[in-house]
Amino acid sequence: MQLYKGLPIITNKVSLEEQNGIPHHLLGTIGLDERPFMVGKYVDNALAIIQEIRARNKLPIIVGGTHYYIQSLLFHDNLATNSSFPSPSNVPVNDKVDDVEPHAILSAPTTDVLSELRRVDPVMANRWHPNDRRKIQRSLEIYLNTGRRASEVYAEQHSKLAMLDKIDGTTSGLRDDALILWVHCDENILAARLDSRVDKMVKRGLLDEVKQLAAYQTDHIEDVDTTSGIWISIGYKEFLSYIKYIMDQDETEEQHKTSLEARKLFDEAVERTKISTRQYAKRQLKWIRIKLMNAVQDEAKDNNRKAPNLFVLNGDNIADFRSEVMNKAETVVQAFLESQDMPSPESINPLASGLLKPKRKLAQDWERKHCEICAVDLLTESSWSLHMSSRRHKKLSALNRRQLSEEEIID
Repeated sequence: MQLYKGLPIITNKVSLEEQNGIPHHLLGTIGLDERPFMVGKYVDNALAIIQEIRARNKLPIIVGGTHYYIQSLLFHDNLATNSSFPSPSNVPVNDKVDDVEPHAILSAPTTDVLSELRRVDPVMANRWHPNDRRKIQRSLEIYLNTGRRASEVYAEQHSKLAMLDKIDGTTSGLRDDALILWVHCDENILAARLDSRVDKMVKRGLLDEVKQLAAYQTDHIEDVDTTSGIWISIGYKEFLSYIKYIMDQDETEEQHKTSLEARKLFDEAVERTKISTRQYAKRQLKWIRIKLMNAVQDEAKDNNRKAPNLFVLNGDNIADFRSEVMNKAETVVQAFLESQDMPSPESINPLASGLLKPKRKLAQDWERKHCEICAVDLLTESSWSLHMSSRRHKKLSALNRRQLSEEEIID
């Protein structure tokens, strides 16, 4: 989100003062009138910048953020061909895809988008949870823009990369030697910090940015795709109802401050923003513990490549930030740059032994299964096994059998 022009508060963009004279690339490079950056375009732009930085004998530092994009940048084959989380990177599209108008169906309710995807690409439709709008939408978009099923495109990519990997061993794994630093803190501490951050964003003028963005959306209603890009940033959509109310009421600033309905909508918007922010943080952590950890583990198993160095820094206590984060990071980075023996992750943070262990293995060929009895969808083989052996499923199964038996008796 920080790639978009303006909106420094909503996107929590690093300020010029915080940049401390160090060049920051790609910030504020996408206009609101431009198509959103997909992961493939991000990777291409970032790789070009990294090459230019290295040509000047400088050190490129990748900052997150969005782990989906960063992992696609770090690893060759990673998500573009992963059957669990396919990305638009390297997907062949029409020559003038950037000029294609957004397809109306992509803005329809998720159930309608999924219904259309089932019609054109049932394999892909069966892979996603019915509520996972982003993945459903992207799979259908690939078909609409290319005329080819996303399931076929990804299967073809996976097959080609597997073949090339056998030939020269260069198509998967890290693009280059990398050092990965993860600033971690306790979940409860993180939640409190995120809530505090939202309060600060409101005080700094988040509402003004929402008004500006809402006005732009109104003026360009035919051109704006509100299902992607900056329009789905946390803090914008949550405050739209409140902004619409105070604009419709045509009240002064002082009047809507004393309005009970306005206060209610405002408080609800703040709470929704905090909840969305905490949920996003959980998804980020889940990505690290599953996606990144498995990529690191797979890299370690390959004898032809050096496993990436991954260290956890303890960010629990702000008062200890210099000693626990800055100093230890400098020690690790210095050893990495000078090709010295790296310290053990546990010596940097004792919690590393647990945190750096993948939570579970990725499901590669598993398709979503639906339990008719419990009316739930399961995305992985392990979750299906756990569900089938769960007390809830067994209880509802027994109840279902009893009901069927009674129906037979009545007949």
